[in-house]
Amino acid sequence: MAIRRFHHFLCCLPLRLGVLVLSFLGFWGALASCAIEWLKFAYIQRHNGDGRFSNGDRTFTIVLGIVYGILAFITLFGFIGAITSLKSENHFDRLKPSVQVPIFRRQLQPPEYLETLL
Repeated sequence: MAIRRFHHFLCCLPLRLGVLVLSFLGFWGALASCAIEWLKFAYIQRHNGDGRFSNGDRTFTIVLGIVYGILAFITLFGFIGAITSLKSENHFDRLKPSVQVPIFRRQLQPPEYLETLL
C-alpha cells in the first residue's frame, strides 16, 4: 500500500495554512476555556460558605484550569512553529492567488505601426 501525501487542507487551503489556522483557533479557545475555569474557581472560593459546592467541584475546576492552561501553552508553540515554518521555507508565495490576468504576466508591446512612425 502506497503512502499518499496530502498538500491541501479542506481541499482548497494549503496544508501549512490549515495548521496555522487550527493552532490559532485552538490557542484562543484553550485560553478562553482556561480563563473561564479560573473565574469559576474564584466564584467557588467566594461562595463556598453556602455549602453549595463540594471539594470535588473545587478540585475538578482546578484540574480543568491547569489542563486548559497547558493546552493553550502547547498550541501557542504550534502556532509559533507554523509561522516559523512558513517564513523559513518561503511559503508565503503559495498564499497568493494562483489565477492571474494574462495582461499582468507579460509586458505589453507597442503596436507595430508605431515603429514605422518613429
